[in-house]
Amino acid sequence: MTGPAPSAPDDAGPQRSGSLQDEPFGVLTVQAPQGALGTKWRKVQADLGSTALALARCRANIRRCSSGAREFTTIIKRAAALEGHDRIAVVNRRVNAAIRYVTDQEQWHAGDVWSAPLDADRKGSFETGLGDCEDYAIAKYAALRAAGTSADDLRLLVAWDKDVRSHHAVLAVRDGGTWLVLDNRWSRPIADGEASFLTPLFALNAGGVQQVTATRPRPADTGQDRAGLQSMLILHRSGVMQDRA
Repeated sequence: MTGPAPSAPDDAGPQRSGSLQDEPFGVLTVQAPQGALGTKWRKVQADLGSTALALARCRANIRRCSSGAREFTTIIKRAAALEGHDRIAVVNRRVNAAIRYVTDQEQWHAGDVWSAPLDADRKGSFETGLGDCEDYAIAKYAALRAAGTSADDLRLLVAWDKDVRSHHAVLAVRDGGTWLVLDNRWSRPIADGEASFLTPLFALNAGGVQQVTATRPRPADTGQDRAGLQSMLILHRSGVMQDRA
């Protein structure tokens, strides 16, 4: 997965779950086949659920929290007091500041580990203070949900970054009629139309893992990046997104 940058379908067949109007980047999606990516996402969702009660207690009495939970709770409280773009912007900025980027190989000596902000083993990104791109995106997803943002307005996107030719993960958040992209490499949210360097491959949300099948045509587009298509096949088989600094 990229770091800081320099500048089974069911038996009835695939079910479309998005339209060009209501998904980020104007994508169409179908339910993805079962695989390693879904396993990672289900574990993250389980970790978020298992720490929800502890997080609620922390919000009630912040002095009884661990330092990581205290910092995460502070972000949630601040975000919950805001709405719309202001809420999205503060979560993006403060999560980016709270986690220091490291690759999974550096942190875990493994190819691709997804971490919730907090977990039962205290190995969450807010407990270690470390993570890579999907860990930032997961923390933003969790913070916005806890602050009151609808799950319908959140998509964790696994994408192919054409500029650095590597996988990348970001969070997309719908603000009114616009999808904003929250990236660990930039302090401000950007509209999906500004992020033409990203080719979305999968969209993860409360309903599971959706596979992108089509995108809105862009000027000078000649079709999806071949490397991006090849990487989708690799992700289907292994669920592993290679780190790249």
